[in-house]
Amino acid sequence: MTDISAEVAAVWCELLRSNTIDADDNFFALGGDSMDAVVLIQHLVDNFGVELSVADVFRDARFSAVVSLVQQRVRLAAVN
Repeated sequence: MTDISAEVAAVWCELLRSNTIDADDNFFALGGDSMDAVVLIQHLVDNFGVELSVADVFRDARFSAVVSLVQQRVRLAAVN
């Protein structure tokens, strides 16, 4: 597990009151709501310094998709 996926997993576990997260788990199917998504995005923006929006989570709320998006944004920020 990468540092990014570990950080995203930790936030998901806290917000969703879960002990484990699988790659195909959906944030909303596990009980997350739009306010939780706002908290999630703010945490990721603050920790990784990347641009993300709640719409990104609504577009694909699977754990693997959110991790992939954050990884892409981190790589893009490093290039710029």
